Amino acid sequence: MKYLVTDATGAFGARAIQTLSSKVPSSQIVASVREISKAQNLIDMGIEVRQADFNQMDSLEKAFAGIDRILMISTNEPVHEKRIAQHINAIEAAKKNQVHLSSHLREMGKLDLP
Repeated sequence: MKYLVTDATGAFGARAIQTLSSKVPSSQIVASVREISKAQNLIDMGIEVRQADFNQMDSLEKAFAGIDRILMISTNEPVHEKRIAQHINAIEAAKKNQVHLSSHLREMGKLDLP
C-alpha cells in the first residue's frame, strides 16, 4: 500500500506525514511537494519525495503514479476559481492513476501547531 500526502512541507502536511510514519513504514509513504529542495528532512526520514504542482497536470499524473491512497491538502491559492481548477487537476490525475481512495482537506483557518 502506497500513501501520498500533498503539500507535505506545509504545516498540516508535515503533521500528517509525522502521524502516518508512526503507523506504516516510511517505504509506504510518498510526499508530494512543489519544491523538492524544501523536503530534505523527509528524504532523511526515508520517505520518497515527488515534485508536483497543482497547476501542472503532467506533474500530478507522475506524482500519483503507483499510489493507492491520497491525502490531498488544499492549495493556498487565494482566487477561488483557480483553487477549484487546481483541485480538479488533482482529482483527474488521481482518477487517471486509478487511486482507489482519496481524502481532501481544506484548511479552515491558520493552524498553530507545536
